[in-house]
Amino acid sequence: TPLYSSAASDVYKRQSYDRVAMPIRMDSLMNRIVLALPRSTTLEQLLLEYEDDAGRRSASLDTSVFARRIIGGISGFAASDDDVAALVQALTEEEPFEDVRLEFTRSRDVRGVSARAFQLTFTIDLQGPWEVETSDLASAAGGGS
Repeated sequence: TPLYSSAASDVYKRQSYDRVAMPIRMDSLMNRIVLALPRSTTLEQLLLEYEDDAGRRSASLDTSVFARRIIGGISGFAASDDDVAALVQALTEEEPFEDVRLEFTRSRDVRGVSARAFQLTFTIDLQGPWEVETSDLASAAGGGS
């Protein structure tokens, strides 16, 4: 019947959407990163790249369930290694960030002032049971909604 066909089509479309849609709002995710930045820190690059293992599964496995994640990277500079460490610590303590790693810090001159260049990486498991809402960082900064 046309009604059944329409309902089945809607279910199929929703399942397709659920497989490709991000389960978190990217603006909320970026807000958490910004709120984690120590005052002396400047971001130069932010990378948020979607990755899944759907293409890596054999044809015999159920491809409707596969790992989905965001691989992230941040680079910039800060006044000191302590400020870089504070950023790493803040992201480590915040959901949904996982596996936060400091890739490097090194000396850098910024307009004649000594600073610390840094790069860090993290992952976000998109299958996780969490939701990105007002973070403790946002509440502390007065940015809660």
